Amino acid sequence: MRFESWSKSDVGLVRESNQDHVGCFPDLGLYIVADGMGGHADGEIASGLAVDSLREAYDHEDDTQPGRTQTSTRPLSWLARLGLVRTPAATGSGRSASGSRSDAELARREVERLVSAVEEANRRIFERGHRDGGAVVRAMGTTVIAVVVHEWSRRLAWAHVGDSRLYRLRAGELMLLTADHTRFGEPYRDKRPVPLDLPHTNQLTSALGVAPNVGVEAGSTDLAGGDVYLLSSDGVSGLVPPEQLAEVMTRGTVAEIGEELLRRAMAKGGTDNASVVVLRVLA
Repeated sequence: MRFESWSKSDVGLVRESNQDHVGCFPDLGLYIVADGMGGHADGEIASGLAVDSLREAYDHEDDTQPGRTQTSTRPLSWLARLGLVRTPAATGSGRSASGSRSDAELARREVERLVSAVEEANRRIFERGHRDGGAVVRAMGTTVIAVVVHEWSRRLAWAHVGDSRLYRLRAGELMLLTADHTRFGEPYRDKRPVPLDLPHTNQLTSALGVAPNVGVEAGSTDLAGGDVYLLSSDGVSGLVPPEQLAEVMTRGTVAEIGEELLRRAMAKGGTDNASVVVLRVLA
C-alpha cells in the first residue's frame, strides 16, 4: 500500500503562543500530534519533546517539514532485522515473508513498540519538569496521538494519551478510533464504538509528563484503499463538528482537507492552537 500525508499547526486567533507540535515523517511511517500544557514555554517544550522522542525511537534520517504533502516510500528496518518482514526488493511484493505471522504478529509488535516509545517520551518530559529536584516543579505536560503505518502493512498502529484524537473516514463513514482520557471518554475505554459527539473537556485524566509512569491507550486497525485518517488536537476536533469533519474529509487532496479543517476551526473562533495530520491510503 502507498500513502500520502500532510500536516500543519496553527496558533489560532486567541492564544499568544503555539503549544502544539506535529510530526509528519512518511519515510518512517510515523505521524504525531501533541498538544502541550503547563504555561506558554512549558507546554511548547513538552509537546516538542514528545515529537522528538518518538521520532528518535524510530529513526534519525527524515527531514520532513510540517505543511508539506508527502508520499511514504520505505518500511522500517527494525522489523526487517527481526526477520518478520522483508523489504520489497527481497520479496517482490513488499509483504511479510511469513504469511502466518504477517498481520497479527506484525501489528502486535508494532503496537508494543509504539507504546514503549510513548512511555519513553513520558519519562523524558517528566524528568525535564523535575530536573532541578526542588519542591516546586514545572507543571509540564502534553497530550499525544501517534500512528505508525508502512507500505507493506495491512494494519495501522496507534497510541494516544490525553484528548488529541484519531479519526478514520472509510466509504463515507466517519469513525472515532480513540477514547479521550477524560471523564467522558473513560466509559469507552473498553468498548466501541466511541461516539462521534464525545464531549471535549479541559479536565484530562491522563497526560504525558505529569507522573513518572503513564497508561497508554493503543491498538491497531485494518487498512483499505481510500481510507482517510485524521490526527487532530482539540483546537480542531473541539470546534469542527463531526458532520463537518466527514464532509471535508470526503473530497480534495490531503493538503486541501487539512487547510479546510484549519479554516473552519478559525471560523469558529480559533480559540485554541489547532493542529492536524491528514493521511490517505492510496492503494
